[in-house]
Amino acid sequence: MKKITMILLVFMLTLLVGCTTPEDRLPELNEDDKVEMTATEKAEFLQTVAQLTTEDTNNFRLDTFLDLEFAMTSELEFSFEDLSTVNDMTMTFSADFDMTNYIEIGESAEDTYMYSRFNAFELNMLNDVYMSSTNGEETTTEDVVQTVDFSLSDTYFLARNDYAYYHLNGSASVEVKVDNQVDQDLSTAQTFTNLKEKTLEERITQEMYLELMASMVELQEMLRVDFDAEMTEAEKDDMLDMLDTHVSIYSNGNEHTIQFLVNTQMIDDVINQLFESIETELGEFSDMENFDTVKTSIIAAFKSFNFDFRIILDGELEGAKTLSRIEMLITGEFSGFSLNMAEVDENSIPMIIEMTVKLNRLGFTLDFNADDLTLPTESELAEFALVDTPSFGDVFDGMFQ
Repeated sequence: MKKITMILLVFMLTLLVGCTTPEDRLPELNEDDKVEMTATEKAEFLQTVAQLTTEDTNNFRLDTFLDLEFAMTSELEFSFEDLSTVNDMTMTFSADFDMTNYIEIGESAEDTYMYSRFNAFELNMLNDVYMSSTNGEETTTEDVVQTVDFSLSDTYFLARNDYAYYHLNGSASVEVKVDNQVDQDLSTAQTFTNLKEKTLEERITQEMYLELMASMVELQEMLRVDFDAEMTEAEKDDMLDMLDTHVSIYSNGNEHTIQFLVNTQMIDDVINQLFESIETELGEFSDMENFDTVKTSIIAAFKSFNFDFRIILDGELEGAKTLSRIEMLITGEFSGFSLNMAEVDENSIPMIIEMTVKLNRLGFTLDFNADDLTLPTESELAEFALVDTPSFGDVFDGMFQ
């Protein structure tokens, strides 16, 4: 069951990107509010973020969403005189969810809680692998298909110092077929209707409380640009070039927005820079012609792309500022990508890979000034049944192992 908490913590503490907006875009920024700065001035501006205090971080809200479609196929053939291997794989994955998280960090574990509500959650996955091998007179053939379907609505998780509470509505199923026969040992299915359970295992402990506090320090350090750190002149030049190209500052009164933007027009430059770095690292061992083939295929596959990451600060433009919100939205389409490994490296086992990714939206808003959420009442929580292990735990284990 620790996997459940870790999944939730990943959503809440490491997926610090995105914004839940029904228009699938962040609010428009007024070009009249744009502050003209050099790259060095932008770096100095980023260093004016004041140190986060306990009062600043004692509660925050994280709204996240994802709408993703992914598909990949690979075909592998390998044969010598007496050996023959065929391995075909198809994987499809789609996820669509909207989730609200709220954390209240008190002065101790006793007055700290973590709340997550799945407003909607739909996940579907198909993994189809066909394997056939021949070794002399021995022949082995196996076709394995795994299908995962997971759906939640009106579901929440609440961790306090007394118990961890689970309220579920939805269904989860994992079906594994081997040679078109269902493997009952690996397959499972459950439906949840107004399930209310609580456990001692996942409650807020002192250890978890200290981890939450430490995560705030890590977040602070992640957002700061420290030119006093041990950086080479080349690394400083690269950072300044990035700030000059991708970062803009907008100011309206005492609210200031730092925007990091990469769009379709910029992605070609980003890919070119990435491959230049790889080629520099590999040096004389790299094959420029093969690198160019791969690079061209990747660039052509980016049909659209938009990465919009924002840090919103409060305070005087010229003085110290406090962190208010972090927002991010990513959209894009990567399709038509096909790679023949034999064309990249003549010594490689012949494999053809095709991939399509449609990221309709991925984002979040991390709000340090959020209003308190309406939580379940004590009388409502009293209805939850105490169990050693939540009854749905085996389904999660099967999906995320």
